[in-house]
Amino acid sequence: MVPRKHFLLVGGGFAAITFGAFYLGVAIILNNEVLFENLLAFGLFALLIGTISSIFVYLERKIGFYIFTASYVIGFSLMLYTFSAGMAGWEGLIGLIQMMMIVGAGLALAVFIEIVIFFINRSKNKQI
Repeated sequence: MVPRKHFLLVGGGFAAITFGAFYLGVAIILNNEVLFENLLAFGLFALLIGTISSIFVYLERKIGFYIFTASYVIGFSLMLYTFSAGMAGWEGLIGLIQMMMIVGAGLALAVFIEIVIFFINRSKNKQI
């Protein structure tokens, strides 16, 4: 697990990779024109992903961070694969929805597991 003092570095790294993956997917793989609105959306989503990952590191929630990171890697890998698969014009929409569903499910699972762990640890401390 990354030390707590590096939470801003982790968040910035996740944000930069997210922005780069979106730009790679839309501008290069899909060969679409990138407008200011696209860059703004890429930046806001990258900021959101970076904030979520840095919160897991700052709160020292190791299992949640690893689950979120795994869903992030799987989601973005499948998005880029779907972008390159050529699905008769639907690859952009399908890839984005697929990525958001996987990352969202991973975030929900990570938060749920961390809540369960919190209550288990809390009940153990009351018994002592």
